[in-house]
Amino acid sequence: SMVLGGYLTRKVLLRQKGSFYMVMENYKMAAKYFTRALKIDEFYTPARNSRACVWAALNFKDYKTIHEEFKRVTNENHEDNRGNEGAYAWLSLTIVNDQSLGTLQDAR
Repeated sequence: SMVLGGYLTRKVLLRQKGSFYMVMENYKMAAKYFTRALKIDEFYTPARNSRACVWAALNFKDYKTIHEEFKRVTNENHEDNRGNEGAYAWLSLTIVNDQSLGTLQDAR
């Protein structure tokens, strides 16, 4: 099941489907599809980042869980990845809301 040289794999299609649900403002279904993509490949960082954004923006999970997800995103991404800026912002917000997660210096 390799379509277009392997670009459209099942995990990519599941993430795309999750993204379409986000556009339709069905965020619970979006998170579900991002999770399904992660069940195929737990290191598929784009799906993890998308799911973490849904969880954080809509308070679907507690601060500790959101913090752990964004920490994993930044650890899996290259340090120069431009997507890290959003993850670092969410890390900072979770720390501000729950200081047991660390200090703002830890968010870098």
